[in-house]
Amino acid sequence: MKPRTLMLACLGAGLAVAGAWLVTRPDRTPSPVSHGSLCPDLAARGNDAARIVIKKAGAEVVIERRDAGWTVASKGGYPASRDQVIDLVRALADATLLEERTSKPELYGRLRVEDPDGAGAASTMVRVEDASGGVMASVIVGNAQPLGDDQGFYTRRMGEARSYLASGAVRAEADPLAWVQRTITELRNERVRSARVRHPEGEIHVHRARASEQVFVLDGVPEGRELRDEYVMTRLAWALSYITFDDVAPAGSMTLDPAGALVMETRCFDGLLVTVRQWKVDGATWITLAAAFEAPPAPPADEGAASAPVTAPSADLQAEIDRLNAAWSPWVYKIPEYKATVLRSVMEDFLKPATPTTPTTPATPAAEGDVSRDDDAP
Repeated sequence: MKPRTLMLACLGAGLAVAGAWLVTRPDRTPSPVSHGSLCPDLAARGNDAARIVIKKAGAEVVIERRDAGWTVASKGGYPASRDQVIDLVRALADATLLEERTSKPELYGRLRVEDPDGAGAASTMVRVEDASGGVMASVIVGNAQPLGDDQGFYTRRMGEARSYLASGAVRAEADPLAWVQRTITELRNERVRSARVRHPEGEIHVHRARASEQVFVLDGVPEGRELRDEYVMTRLAWALSYITFDDVAPAGSMTLDPAGALVMETRCFDGLLVTVRQWKVDGATWITLAAAFEAPPAPPADEGAASAPVTAPSADLQAEIDRLNAAWSPWVYKIPEYKATVLRSVMEDFLKPATPTTPTTPATPAAEGDVSRDDDAP
């Protein structure tokens, strides 16, 4: 290669590297520009936000504000995490444009500010609307970019060619379940008096007389069998202490035969009764939950008059029952299989493996005239 050709090649390579550096220019303190707020309308009236659409890699989530609060329309209107929604709106409203970046479409991919509907796009589009459908913000959220002790991100307004480096951090997930509180129950262990699982072939019942007792009693242990250990029943008794879901759907969207459900009932010392029904659908376990009051049995006699029988729910308990049913009744929940297995426990789950008995070989009767018999000895 001629020296002049080599020099031009090196110069071209150097310019390519410099061009890529100019697109991102990492790890430098940005100079403010006159473009101001990323989303000026949202910054001016963020409280008017009523609908958020997030798209990424073919996935989409729609979050809407209704009378009861923010909901995930993509999941039948399941309640959204208010804090997460407010954090997103606030982050967009507070974002300030710091530096101009590329306006060339062929370079958008380096900042992840390309059209989110394009093939192989890794960018995230966020659109915020008011109650009338007016667009308050419509931006593409690209790569995060550290700014010394602060945070920044690359962005581009939809419909504009110029991209920017903006201040702040924006969390915008396109997974509907990323916007919900996935905890179904958090029943305190000390409240639980008993748990019962009703199987078609029978039932499992574990119970205790006092909240201070750490060991539950298992009814119907087969003769000759032993428990795995004295605490094995707590796995079932305290199953409702924490349950999360993997998916959720409106109760009316699935056909579930109540007669075909496997039922678990958890009873509390204060009279709370939680009934969980479960079904297998396409290999997954879906459940419904319901709360009610059931008067518990009288306390043990040795506890004296200080513990009077509970015959009606307290005002606080009735309020809890109403709150739980309002939260649970509209939905069916898909739960992890490890938890579903506990909710359908069978007797063998609590017992040590059966010890096979060794058959005794009967003595072979001696044949008549056998000289080895003692009574034939001389």
